[in-house]
Amino acid sequence: MKLSVKVGESAGAAILYLRGRICFREEAALFSRTAVECLHSGKHLILELSNVESLDSAGLGELVLLHMQACAAGCEVRMVAPSKRVQELLELTNVASLFSVCPTLDAALTSVAGEVA
Repeated sequence: MKLSVKVGESAGAAILYLRGRICFREEAALFSRTAVECLHSGKHLILELSNVESLDSAGLGELVLLHMQACAAGCEVRMVAPSKRVQELLELTNVASLFSVCPTLDAALTSVAGEVA
């Protein structure tokens, strides 16, 4: 299943609703391009990952680059509800340590709202 990305906005944050896989080539490039556009708008970023089936080294690399770009822009990136498979990979590679991981979208929005206030 290829990656589909929908963009929403709430509480001063851009929300990327991701479905499918974040893998080599088209999927990783689509994810990166969309996420960077959101960061350039100066908004915090929430990655809704509950429907992401898989992630490979290219996807992990894009997440690390996204973290670096967010730091440079003074923005935060939060992950929401990664699947067990994706969470295990994020932890195994230590990429999870770069992001706040929230169990629900509401929890992520609440933490962003507290930071903005």
